[in-house]
Amino acid sequence: MSLLITGGTGYIGKKLTQKLMGKYNPIYSVGIEELDLQNYVEVLDFLKKNKISKIIHLGWKMENNNEAIYDNIEALNNLLKASEEVQVEKIIFTSTNNVYGTELNGNNFSEEDKTNLDENNKYGISKYLGEELVKYSMNEKACIIRIADVYGPNQNHGNLMKGIISNLENKKNIQLYGEGKRERDYIYIDDVIRGLEFIYENNLTGIFNLGTGVGTSVKRITDIVMDICKNNGINTSLDYVQVNKEDSSKVILNVEKLKNLGFCYNVTIEEGLRKIIEERGIINGKF
Repeated sequence: MSLLITGGTGYIGKKLTQKLMGKYNPIYSVGIEELDLQNYVEVLDFLKKNKISKIIHLGWKMENNNEAIYDNIEALNNLLKASEEVQVEKIIFTSTNNVYGTELNGNNFSEEDKTNLDENNKYGISKYLGEELVKYSMNEKACIIRIADVYGPNQNHGNLMKGIISNLENKKNIQLYGEGKRERDYIYIDDVIRGLEFIYENNLTGIFNLGTGVGTSVKRITDIVMDICKNNGINTSLDYVQVNKEDSSKVILNVEKLKNLGFCYNVTIEEGLRKIIEERGIINGKF
């Protein structure tokens, strides 16, 4: 029987496929060009033809609009209907810490906490709706993973990290908006892949937070980057930019549930930021 990874051409999907490919066969890793999830007949035929028994669903539009919500839910609904038809054994649905919202300023969101969605965060809303659909359709066959803020080299999303690295590459100063109070749980891409692999291999079901349990403010991130630059002879400065309204929200995950089963992150925020800067060639003078 076979494993299907949707969103296989994305940032997480590519790396997860590379990680699992040598251990499990066959694996079908697909993007929109290989499988149109909004076409039910095509999805059903694909699952039947390739004898899909397990699915890791990463494919998701990230645009912050209602159209993305409708498209994501339609695609997921088709996948779940087809899964029921062919009797798929397991589906892992990757969700997000955005389902917890920010109003509670939580520094210890656990899987049992009530979701408190931000009505302006369409991505979080679509993931919440996806969670409910997966739970209703798959029940004990489902595992839902609420992933913290992912960062790593060459990512296309995440404006904070991208902006800092872009400024360094272009020999511009790093900008700090306001006091940088906003605090999030950041997890390095390699730990995300390890976590998904752990969940898949142990056939876990239920809801799990995948993060570090450690909160890091924007100011702390800029301080770490400035220290790395200083210690490696990279000439940059920190520009303070005034803002009308400071974002002081906190979203930090409680990761004890997964930790008690044997998984813990490896890469600290200091190590992760250094890895990114090294891989981009900034330290050795590539840029």
